Amino acid sequence: MSPPRPAVVLAIFSVSILLAGVAATPAAAAEAPVLHITTSGGLTKPFADGFRDSVSFTIRSTTGGPVDVTATNPTTDEVIAVIAHDLPLTAVSGGYQATTAFTPSSFGTGTFRATVADSAYPYNSTSSSFVVGSGQAKSVAVAVSDRTLFPFADGYRDSVVATVQVTDETGVLIPFVGAVDVSAASKHSAVSITQKKGTFAKATVPLGTLPLGPVILSTEAHTSVGGNKSGSPIPLTLVATSVKKISVARQYATVFPHRDGYRDSVKLTVSTATTVPVAVAAKGTLSIVRGSTTIKKWKLYSSKKTSVTWKPSKSQKAGTYKVIATLTNPDKMKVSTTVSLTVSSKKHKHKH
Repeated sequence: MSPPRPAVVLAIFSVSILLAGVAATPAAAAEAPVLHITTSGGLTKPFADGFRDSVSFTIRSTTGGPVDVTATNPTTDEVIAVIAHDLPLTAVSGGYQATTAFTPSSFGTGTFRATVADSAYPYNSTSSSFVVGSGQAKSVAVAVSDRTLFPFADGYRDSVVATVQVTDETGVLIPFVGAVDVSAASKHSAVSITQKKGTFAKATVPLGTLPLGPVILSTEAHTSVGGNKSGSPIPLTLVATSVKKISVARQYATVFPHRDGYRDSVKLTVSTATTVPVAVAAKGTLSIVRGSTTIKKWKLYSSKKTSVTWKPSKSQKAGTYKVIATLTNPDKMKVSTTVSLTVSSKKHKHKH
């Protein structure tokens, strides 16, 4: 009956080994969390003007943390600043997450790393880069609405609109103050500009006090942390708003004032050629003249195409008359033209 005993002892011993192995597994299976960090935004000096004063980081982990976040030198891995210590994470779909912001009072410029590590596993870390700009004006880009302008104040391209963008060495648009100036010799027309939001600024510069011809638009910008910078000069041309040519078209060359319905009146049409595609505020007259006597006169109030009808009286003397159109431009320069018109006393034979 004694032989079966060893088998029982062996079975008990085997079970105890198996149980011991199961109990040891959890401690051996604990793993470091998988971490991920993303950067939102960047920093631009100074850090107290409301523009890019802080940068935020979003941390995700497969475990509940807490985590430490530091700003490090990407070359030496030296810790420059502690962004967050023992930052708790909140459970979200697929893991744990937290967002933290870094708002330094002083910091260097360049590219840095935000490094995150689980507090229980300080050597298990990952990082994301962030950029700190100097906020100094390094580049000034200027675009203008037009390069050929017409300074007469009629609302048509009588001012130039300059769009100004200023960036620091990181290429980020930064806040600035400055001026846009249009000049010709000793004549200047300047407008100051201020941009606080880190976007482009527009300046509308009037041109009415400047002489016609070539002028130069120049731009200067500076920031609260220094770094004055000028934009490249832009040549502009100022042209007179004027009527270059005036003409008169006659409906007929000869009029027969017999009140019989046949060419007993004539339509006269005044047309112009101008330097601009809009009506010029030129004023003048359209006159019918014989010798030194003005027979009929109409007023002209702009360069717009204008038509009038002259119906001479039955007693109108026969002969050749002059039709004279004259306009005076805003710059006081005059343009005029003359055509002839015949009044005939003959009864024209025509079919009704």
